[in-house]
Amino acid sequence: MQNPRLLYRVILKFLSLFAIVVFLYVLVNSLFVGNKEDKTTKEKTNVVKLDLADMGLNQAKKAVWGGQSIIILKILGNGQPAYKVFYNHGDSGSCPLFYSAEGLKDTCSGTLYDQTGKSLIKNSGKHLDSPPYTVNGDSLVIGRFQ
Repeated sequence: MQNPRLLYRVILKFLSLFAIVVFLYVLVNSLFVGNKEDKTTKEKTNVVKLDLADMGLNQAKKAVWGGQSIIILKILGNGQPAYKVFYNHGDSGSCPLFYSAEGLKDTCSGTLYDQTGKSLIKNSGKHLDSPPYTVNGDSLVIGRFQ
């Protein structure tokens, strides 16, 4: 071909035709091929069962539930040992909590919480979030209430 413009026109027409064919293939394929995931499945309940008999008073234990870190405290409540379960992050959202006998501390923001998860900063209004859990003796079930 002596005229390069003619060659460019032919290449452009070929690429345009190819793009239209690919577009139609993707469109038809998406209309008739179903999604392999079952959209009607129920959300799986993630339940974690833990034996806490080995925990001492005023101790903390960490676990993972639903892809998130959880902190479990064994404290003295009403004269009896009691368990408290919180997500292992404070008001900063991503930094873990540090536990001492005085309570919990967000390692990023420095916010202090008592052993029940209430913020010790006046008028804060933010408390630690808890996942659903049930305590039966020294057995803890995270993921559902009973």
